[in-house]
Amino acid sequence: MLASPEPGLVLDHYRLKEKLGEGGMGAVWLAEDTRLGRKVALKFLPLDAAHDPVRRQRFEQEARAVAALSHPGIAAIYELAEADGQTYIVFEYVPGTTLRNVVRPGGLSSGELLDIAVEVAAALAAAHGVGVVHRDLKPENVMRTPSGACKILDFGLARLPVSTTTPEAAETKSILTSPGMVVGTAPYMAPEQLEAKEVDFRCDIFAFGTLLYELAAGVHPFRAGSSASTLANILTVEPQPLAQRNRTLPAELERIVRKCLRKRREERYQSTLDLAVDLANLKRDSGERPSGVGAASALPSVAPEDSLLGKVFGAAGATPRRWWEMHQLFILFVFSPAVLYLGLRSSATISASMNAALASTWRGWQGALQAIFADASLSALWWNAGLGLFLTLVLLVLATAAIRMYFVCLAVFVPERLPMEVRRLQPVLWGGYVIVGFLLAILGVLVLRANEGLVLGTGVTALGLLTLMAAVNVEPVMVRAAFPEAFAEDRAQRERRSRIYRIAAVHIVYLLLLFLPVGVGNVPIESVMQGISLNPTRAQLAVFIYSLAMVGGGIALVTNALQIVKETDAGLRVLLRWFPAYLAIDLAGSGVWIWIALEGHIPAVVALGITALVLTLPFAQRRMAQQALAASSA
Repeated sequence: MLASPEPGLVLDHYRLKEKLGEGGMGAVWLAEDTRLGRKVALKFLPLDAAHDPVRRQRFEQEARAVAALSHPGIAAIYELAEADGQTYIVFEYVPGTTLRNVVRPGGLSSGELLDIAVEVAAALAAAHGVGVVHRDLKPENVMRTPSGACKILDFGLARLPVSTTTPEAAETKSILTSPGMVVGTAPYMAPEQLEAKEVDFRCDIFAFGTLLYELAAGVHPFRAGSSASTLANILTVEPQPLAQRNRTLPAELERIVRKCLRKRREERYQSTLDLAVDLANLKRDSGERPSGVGAASALPSVAPEDSLLGKVFGAAGATPRRWWEMHQLFILFVFSPAVLYLGLRSSATISASMNAALASTWRGWQGALQAIFADASLSALWWNAGLGLFLTLVLLVLATAAIRMYFVCLAVFVPERLPMEVRRLQPVLWGGYVIVGFLLAILGVLVLRANEGLVLGTGVTALGLLTLMAAVNVEPVMVRAAFPEAFAEDRAQRERRSRIYRIAAVHIVYLLLLFLPVGVGNVPIESVMQGISLNPTRAQLAVFIYSLAMVGGGIALVTNALQIVKETDAGLRVLLRWFPAYLAIDLAGSGVWIWIALEGHIPAVVALGITALVLTLPFAQRRMAQQALAASSA
């Protein structure tokens, strides 16, 4: 007798390639059928079980159980053979991954979940239809192929109908199925299995409900701190409602899962076919794509192994969720300290260039505080603009870092709550990092204007712009990829919200372009304040009026932008109603840009180009608002 299977071993016309897995009922190997040139899976009876009649009969019983079935959702059996002292079953080779690898925190989206549920339920109904009870249904025993089809594996503990068993197998079956014999995987057993009662197909329905809950919520419905507590929960505790774990799922799915998980089998589905029909109807009513192997293979898709980059990143475990987790750690331990350091350097440089007390870091901060307390006026605060910008930056970075640390703690200790918390707090992070990006860009520009550090100013400005780009474009995509179940929504709603955000963003850009001439034109605060003196010059009076218009217009623009984001249609109607007022502010800002070009403060071509942009933005925004309202009323 051979010692054990190994790669390269040839049994009859099967050449072993690699081991796929091993369990109590034997090892499974990938092999090549040298006659037909196809891949197959060989399951070997353990050598120490060769002389154990019960285990040998159970091994042969698995072959009979699968041979009695013919369904695309069940891995087919080709033969039961023996060669060179090895007893093995030849199965259809099913590539892909088990549902254990599909389970993720927060649960699956409704569409993906129903795809899996409909196919597994149909295969289970086919098995029960011929009297085969699986008795060990769990995520590890369901394979999902690259095309999305699901196949049930491992019928090693199955119960067969009496008509398909030999007298010897029937005797063994009576031992394996008699009361007092516990068979299966404990966390997926029905209460009657745990109590060692005689079981029927309804124990598979309970296991299917457990599997479905785990896919939907990302956690086992009865999981506790110990195995004994888990088993006690199966017998006595009702699982937490699915709606509290995954709010994207339809209410009908909650009813189906609860019916599968009833403690008393008389209260569960009394026909697996009824269960499969309910799931298929739910999928159809939910407007999901057609199910089934044929439909899945008809969809244009690229299997993961067909993509070289997919294989490389997949081998490294670079899933969207892992990218998101690494991103949190990068922001906490690399980005945030770098921002605080560069902000400190920049603010000290700015304040020193304004002849404030900040000539050096620590002595400068002490001097700034002394100046503020000695001169209790706004001028001390104004001239220490670097201090104000830096403190604002510190507060924002610490606040956003605290949120990210909260996410990290949830990912480690309470992963099931993470998706909903990410959905709730992500807008806060988005707003915080947009402001951080603006502050960094302003700090960098001020450092460049002070001529105190070309490298520092350029680096801080570039970091600010990159932060803005990442906050607006990169991070939202990463978060949606990592938590699709938390951000699942109708495509039309997502496009509409994206359009609303673009309209609000135009408001903010418009506001910045209107305020920028004060900084670019080197207009000091004294010139603005002298506009209210008894004898102001025309230039001072014009700057003062322009400043009033910009402050009032800025408040109006920011308020309206927030209303557009929050109330959508109401904010858009305010925009259209007050468009003439916005246009008046726009003309004032355009006039100042033209004045800057004529005075030669910056190249005329740049000023005139920005003037054209400032004049164009309001009309483009009005058109976008009209289109958004028309789409809303359609």
